[in-house]
Amino acid sequence: MGVMPVIDIAEGTLIGKIALEPNLSYQLNGHNQFASVDIQTGEVRISAPLNRETIAPNGTIILILTAEPTTIIAVRINVLDINDNSPTFPSKHMSVSIVESALIGSRIRLQPANDPDLAENGTIVNYELENEKEFFTLVRSSNSSGGDVLLLELQTKLDRETKDLFILNISAYDGGSPPRSGYCIVYVNVLDVNDNPPIFRQPRYDVQLNGSVLSNATLLWVEATDADVGDNGLISYHLTTNPSEYFQIDRSTGAITIQHTALNCLEDGCLQDCSGICVLTVEAQDQGEPKLIGRTLVYMHLTNTNLHDPEINFRTYPTGSGVAYISSETAVGSTIAVITANDRDDGQDVRISIISGNDENYFRLESGKNYGILRQNRLMDKPIKQFLLKFCATDDGVPP
Repeated sequence: MGVMPVIDIAEGTLIGKIALEPNLSYQLNGHNQFASVDIQTGEVRISAPLNRETIAPNGTIILILTAEPTTIIAVRINVLDINDNSPTFPSKHMSVSIVESALIGSRIRLQPANDPDLAENGTIVNYELENEKEFFTLVRSSNSSGGDVLLLELQTKLDRETKDLFILNISAYDGGSPPRSGYCIVYVNVLDVNDNPPIFRQPRYDVQLNGSVLSNATLLWVEATDADVGDNGLISYHLTTNPSEYFQIDRSTGAITIQHTALNCLEDGCLQDCSGICVLTVEAQDQGEPKLIGRTLVYMHLTNTNLHDPEINFRTYPTGSGVAYISSETAVGSTIAVITANDRDDGQDVRISIISGNDENYFRLESGKNYGILRQNRLMDKPIKQFLLKFCATDDGVPP
């Protein structure tokens, strides 16, 4: 058998010549698409473009010539490899995932490259990560059967809220001379963990309320945001302090509505020295595991809100008895009593008036802001044992 080594060459190229016996008649057994023999001259030529990787088995071409009675010539053509193939990955684009809480040194298995060339031409000698080297590195090893194993190793802590996708360019180099290379793009998706609590846009909200506010009116919307995604970033709102159940919050929107207009927060839900202020604690809670919570305070300032009735105080004359005395000799204009009024509501002025007992106008009331002076208006012209006067103190609140 004759052996002819051939490197990838062009169609029609003469690669050798067989010495034929001139007195014999030869014929080529079978047909080969890659090479042929001229049975007259013995010239062996390439009849089609060669590609060693597509010729089987092992890149070998065998031609058989026969002649009567028993002559057989076998021509074996070995197609030698050149480095005409670049390393290729199973896919030009790969997608993998890693949780943002992954520890440094965590590894993700990637699909390695392969090269159909022979020997060094087909050996992957090196992988290179072309970018994002601060976060990842490539680790190469082999499995129990000697196969190539390619791993992506985490180099530093991840934070999905800072960066949720890495696009890596990985190159593979063969051992040919010169070497050839191939590449693939690896998309590394960073998966979320619940590491961010909800944060309100304001640490404190202030609302001014007056007496004209209606029940079920929306007073304000509180809003919190959560940098996480999915259930980890899904927020619901809750009131954890709610004086006398005056208020209600929509768990989805954060809208706070008033349920009762007669507000009085002096006994519960109030801070020191906060007369006329309702203080609500609002929580925003995500749906992650474990659930994380953010908080804010809402101060409801009760302005022009009439919470208290005025209180009346009397000082009668002569003093000390608690009862005022007059007689037929009491001069017109004499002071019979001084009446004062106060109101615990801020900014309220009180007006005092006589509402009964002065039908005959023996008395007159000189009124001012928060006080009144009761004087004798005319002389007693008939015997009367006693007078029972009723007074009313009215503030200027809404309603009074």
